[in-house]
Amino acid sequence: MADPLKPRDAAEVEQAIRSALADGKALEVVGHGTKRAIGRAAQWDATLDLAALTGVTLYEPEELVLSAKAGTPIAEIEALVASRNQQLAFEPMDYAVLLGGPAGAGTIGGTIAANLSGPRRIKAGAARSYYIGLETSMPAVPGYKPPLKALCVVPQGLEEGTELLIEGREFGLVTGRAAEFRFFSSSVRSGDTPGQILPNAERDLEDTGLLEVEIPALGDVPVGQVVPVRMNPVITELGILELWMKHTNSNRRWKVEFQLRTE
Repeated sequence: MADPLKPRDAAEVEQAIRSALADGKALEVVGHGTKRAIGRAAQWDATLDLAALTGVTLYEPEELVLSAKAGTPIAEIEALVASRNQQLAFEPMDYAVLLGGPAGAGTIGGTIAANLSGPRRIKAGAARSYYIGLETSMPAVPGYKPPLKALCVVPQGLEEGTELLIEGREFGLVTGRAAEFRFFSSSVRSGDTPGQILPNAERDLEDTGLLEVEIPALGDVPVGQVVPVRMNPVITELGILELWMKHTNSNRRWKVEFQLRTE
């Protein structure tokens, strides 16, 4: 396997990614590689090592704002905020020793990418916001594929054990056949609110997962007909997103589940 790519700044990261895209190659993106043993085995053509991109670039304790480069060790960030009597709300755990690595080697980039948190997450919520893709209802135009929209169903920092009902919006659900649900997430869109619609999910968000679910038919409604529903997201204490879709004209509802802690 080729030697790892080790960019020294954001411009070199962009260049490496553009080159991989042009060549049709898959990249493994790592900081210190402390979480490689988590999840399914993956295949890649080259490794993009971000360990050299380190350092806190902005910290305003009074505003509760902090920015850091992807390769910055979590231990360094925790020490910095602790010096101002603060802490990271989602309490990232150090898995390195458990997985056979050195303690304190995990980076902020890896923590956010893996969406890993500690016990405080139950109270403070996750470091990501979550969205579900929405297909457009406009007529098909030959040669034009409209951008996929996304509905915010879990805002960043939402406490586990919380139930929401998205008011003032109805959505169409096709019943009696299999339906695909695309989930997206973001670690930077902290201001998005439940019910907010983003115009271009694939441009603005990270693709997190795809579920295909058989949606039971609704009574005497013909198979394949669209029925109006309201969205009712629930985050369980186990970190599972239960997305309930409630029929607006009856007490019928359908559910899709998505695991937030281990995507």
